[in-house]
Formats: sequence, C-alpha cells, structure tokens
Amino acid sequence: MKLKILAILCSALLVLVPTVVRSPFYLDLLVQIMIAGLIASSLNLLLGLGGLLSFAQTALAGAVSYVVALGCVTCGISPWLSALSGIAGGLVLSIGIGALALRTTGLNIGMITLALAQVMWGLALHWGSVTGGENGISGIPRPTLPIWSTADPVVWYECVAVLFLVIVAALNLFMSSALGVCLTAVRSQPKRMSALGFDIRKIRMAAFAIAGIVASLAGVLFVFHQQFVSPHALALGETAETLLMVIVGGPATLLGPLAGAVIVVVFRVIVSSYFDYWPVLLGALFVGVVVFLPEGVIPGVSRVIRRLR
Repeated sequence: MKLKILAILCSALLVLVPTVVRSPFYLDLLVQIMIAGLIASSLNLLLGLGGLLSFAQTALAGAVSYVVALGCVTCGISPWLSALSGIAGGLVLSIGIGALALRTTGLNIGMITLALAQVMWGLALHWGSVTGGENGISGIPRPTLPIWSTADPVVWYECVAVLFLVIVAALNLFMSSALGVCLTAVRSQPKRMSALGFDIRKIRMAAFAIAGIVASLAGVLFVFHQQFVSPHALALGETAETLLMVIVGGPATLLGPLAGAVIVVVFRVIVSSYFDYWPVLLGALFVGVVVFLPEGVIPGVSRVIRRLR
C-alpha cells in the first residue's frame, strides 16, 4: 500500500514539475531522461527479466525515428499517422530481430542483435539518398493537439510525461502478469519450464515484441522531441549507454533502468559542460557500482534501507 501511495505521489510530482520548473533547459533534460529510460526499460525487459542480451533496442528506436521522419518530411504524411507507421514498423522489425536471434542461444543472441544493430546504423549512415546520410533528417513537425500547442516546451513536457507514466505502469503490470512471471522463470529454469509444457520460444518472442513496442514508442518521442534524427541515434556508443543504464540502475527491476537513465543523461548533459573527460567519471562510477552494488543502485539502496529499519 505504501509503495502504491509513493508511486502516485511520484507520478503527480512528475506531471506537476512545470509548475515549479519553467526553464526550457531543465524541461528538455527531463524529457531526455524519460525517453532514455524507456529505451533502457525495453532492454531491461529482455535482459533483466528474460536473460536475453540484446544490443538492438537503441538501434530499433533510432530506426523507428527514421520511419517517422521519412513519413513526415519525405512523404508528407501527418505526424500522427507517421507515428503509427513507426510503431507498426518497429513491432515488425523487433519480431524479425527476435526470430533471427532466437535461432541460437546464450551470448550468440547478443552477437546477432549487435550485428543487426550495426546493419541498421550502416543503412542510416550510407543510404544518403533516403536517410540524408551524416546530415540526417531535420524539420520534423510534432503532432498537433486541438487546444494546446506542442511547440510550447511545457505542453510538450506534459505530453511526454503522461505517456511515460502510462508505459511505466503498463510495464509494472507486465512484470507481475503471468507472461512476465513465465519470462522470469524461463530465464532461471529453462529446462524445467520446457518440461512443464511451456513453449519457451513463444514466451521469448512475446518478450521481443513487447520490448520492441516500448522501444518504438521511445523512438517516436525522441524524433518528435529533437525534431531531427541522424545516424548517431543508432550508433554503438548509444547502445553502450543504454546497457550501462540497465546495469547501473539494477536489472530485473522496474525503477532500475529509470534510475540509470537519470545518472547517464545527467552526466552526458550537465557534467559534460563542466568536465571534458566526463566519460572517465561515468566509467569510474560504473566500476564502483559493479564492485560495491553489484545488483544495481535501486536494489542496493533498497537493501540498505531495509537494514536501517
């Protein structure tokens, strides 16, 4: 009951942030954190819950961003229809990635997803006639609302915050659902689950599909927020940061990837403006977390709080 009340209070605070913070810079920072948190959550669903190492989630979100950008700018389709096309394309792509990756096991899954992520990045970089190459695609309009203007940073922040909370709530329900429990059981006891009659491949394919939807939604929010997309969104460095968010925050937890997103994005946006070698500090933090809080920040802090009670 206390956790539910705390979750409601945190959600209300997130939505009410613009009543206190009016600076476009900090609203932009919070939006970046929420989008990064969603991409990390999609990876956490596969890695944390299912034990499936995927390097394709960040590239998948970037690919969806390109679909939306091409729909809006190149084809002249409305942003709403472009967003739906991007989500549908992301779902199909994630199922395809899962179908290929699950033909093998263990670390080979990670290698296949890494190769596919590099293919997507290579297409974005070198298929210049479609993607714009290194220059990317700019001038992407945001969806319009009947009353409010999404060009207003406050209105746009509220839109992202509401969708973010809905997705996080859905992920929470999934983690406690029968499918979520089965996915966790398959991670730890695959042979036993198979002996009990569960179709392990179907469970894992469902995980890839759901994680793909979450990553696709993040990709849609990303391209509408930046109003620009380039191959950098699919780069290996972005993939590494997403993996770092999950490991630092705490895999297999709802809040772990979100906490990891806060840490990484704050380092990337704020610390980098004061310290040129901020990746060194971030790397040192990562090493410290792995050594002293191997289960991640959120589980580690929770353990400390329980001991103090």
